[in-house]
Amino acid sequence: MKAFTSPKKQSAYLLFELAISMMVLMVLMQFLFPLLANARHQSSDKIRLLDRLELKAAVIDHFQSQFAPLFFKACGNAKGDFLEIGHAADSLPERIDHKTLLEGTDWLNASQNAQCSYPLTIVDLTPKLAYSCDWSVGEAVIFSNCNVSAKGLVTQVKSASTDLSFSSTELLGESGMVLSQQGFIWYLADGKSDDAFWRTPSLSGNSLELWSGVSKLSIYPLLDLDDNGALDTLVSEYGIFQVSQLKGLWLELVVKQMPCRHQDEVLMEEYLNHRGDIWLYNARCEFPLSFVVS
Repeated sequence: MKAFTSPKKQSAYLLFELAISMMVLMVLMQFLFPLLANARHQSSDKIRLLDRLELKAAVIDHFQSQFAPLFFKACGNAKGDFLEIGHAADSLPERIDHKTLLEGTDWLNASQNAQCSYPLTIVDLTPKLAYSCDWSVGEAVIFSNCNVSAKGLVTQVKSASTDLSFSSTELLGESGMVLSQQGFIWYLADGKSDDAFWRTPSLSGNSLELWSGVSKLSIYPLLDLDDNGALDTLVSEYGIFQVSQLKGLWLELVVKQMPCRHQDEVLMEEYLNHRGDIWLYNARCEFPLSFVVS
């Protein structure tokens, strides 16, 4: 004969089982919640790391595109070309002396070469090119065919033509290339939304914000002092340097990773640059970066 269990006893037993199950779940959740939070945090860190690697590559490519044209030497003839590296606290070039540069950062005054080029035979010293480019009146140009090289000036720019002027009679009858030489000043200053990397034309024209999110910049020339083609020294002093001796530029930066949210943990770290200056940065949202442009 089967034992008879009343509905009240069955209900009480089910409630007891449910209570035990809830207690077990509560105990397990105490372990599961931290594990889930840690997994979410690790996933966020991995995404941040991948984004940082992509950002590093993009920053290097951008600075390479800006500074690589400085090294063109017109068939090795660049004895009369110079670049200047200075500090934000020192005397600034006239074109940017009204600007407030970011504290503790460097500026560079130099020329991009051969951004515009055109084949030409010099019949007279005031040639007209059936060609227009992004150059301005008063900017320097170089005529070169590797046998002779000389500088001239842009005297007039129209929508489909450019007038030039040269002074060296050695160019008459020579065929070669006319190459632009556009001077710019690169520096860090406040941008539209954050600290930014800027470029201002040396002669005239508007300043251009190139990259938002760069808060520190140091620039060091790599020089070949004896003209034997090999790197001799890295110079940490500021000054004026011959482009013909320039083998590269070593850059140190602090880059902000966007977006840098207010709720992110503040994790301040130090970076000691080559001049001995200590840069503080939030490692959750910023990172130091150093590389060579050549």
